[in-house]
Amino acid sequence: MNFFSLIAQLWPLAIGAAISPSITVICFALLQGPNGRRRVFAFWVGAASALLVWAILVSSFMWRFVQSLGGELEDATHILSRYERLLDLVLGSLLIAIGILRLLRRPTTKKKVHNRFSISDLKDGPLRRQVTFGAIVQGRNVTSILMFIAAQQSIVASEIADWQKVATTLIVIGVATSSIWLVLVTPQHWTDKTGGWLSPIKDWMQHNARYVEVAAAFGIGTYLIIRSLIGSI
Repeated sequence: MNFFSLIAQLWPLAIGAAISPSITVICFALLQGPNGRRRVFAFWVGAASALLVWAILVSSFMWRFVQSLGGELEDATHILSRYERLLDLVLGSLLIAIGILRLLRRPTTKKKVHNRFSISDLKDGPLRRQVTFGAIVQGRNVTSILMFIAAQQSIVASEIADWQKVATTLIVIGVATSSIWLVLVTPQHWTDKTGGWLSPIKDWMQHNARYVEVAAAFGIGTYLIIRSLIGSI
């Protein structure tokens, strides 16, 4: 498998990880405050950093797994490829299970995403608070993280150069955080609080975020299970 075929294989996982209406709604809310774009950018830095930490953790775990089996680094990709389909099956099953649990769970009103933060509090103060908030929100987004882990284990197990693996990881992180940076690059007159035509879209996302994320979990979970049963697709 070469670099471009790996990217083609990973794009459904990267896009699936990016489907997070709740995060997009948070970004629109941050955008309405003073220095909104700087605060959304800080939020993106935190989210991207969280995924980078997950990438390091997954890669380290997989290399340690190879060493525990007595394999050499030269044989690592061959060893990991034997378990790639099993990991796809496990991750796909987890995604579907989480989707079912979210459908069965009664939705709750979320005044605060985390005990230390609220959206109104984040519209001012030092930017490091938005960085921390982004890392927390992205790092605990279970469905997105599972999709990202599925992508990262495919990257580590691929037979491409190390620099290409790093580049692929950064590309996946970029796509997976597009629910944030797409808000950042949206023209300001489109996001104006009083007359922006995006207001109905923001309201729809806020009320249907749960169902959109569940649909993404079911879709990518099914994709991973099928891929594990018939091979790479």
